[in-house]
Amino acid sequence: MIADGSIDILINIALNKCHDWDLGGTTLTLKNHAGTFDPWPIHQGGLRLDYILGFSKSNALWGGNPVRQQLCIVDSLWGSSRGGPTSIPDKQLDCLIIGTFSGAVDYLTVKKIREPLLGAPHGPVELFVKSFGYKERELKRMITVTL
Repeated sequence: MIADGSIDILINIALNKCHDWDLGGTTLTLKNHAGTFDPWPIHQGGLRLDYILGFSKSNALWGGNPVRQQLCIVDSLWGSSRGGPTSIPDKQLDCLIIGTFSGAVDYLTVKKIREPLLGAPHGPVELFVKSFGYKERELKRMITVTL
């Protein structure tokens, strides 16, 4: 239903988990729609992150007026730094990351939570924003709120 444009508003909710290095080391909002499209290419070698970035920029998610994907949330109440996407989160973080652009939400989750609080290593996460035409330095102006 997402691909045919019959969905008006899409809210993308992901858990804060790790994944393979060439997928950025994370499985957050950008990867969340692999099952909406064809999940098989991300389980094969090669350009797996490119595939995720490609469908994340598709008309099915970014199309519509207003744009369908209106909100992205990463549930970081708990998170995992190892064990892959099927792991059970094992570290209490007490954080939520919320935004309207999945690339920025995922990038900031890595830079503000996964690396400093989980000590998790990551792959080429700068592509989360660069592939959409943004620069990492532009995210320095993003507002973070601690409650």
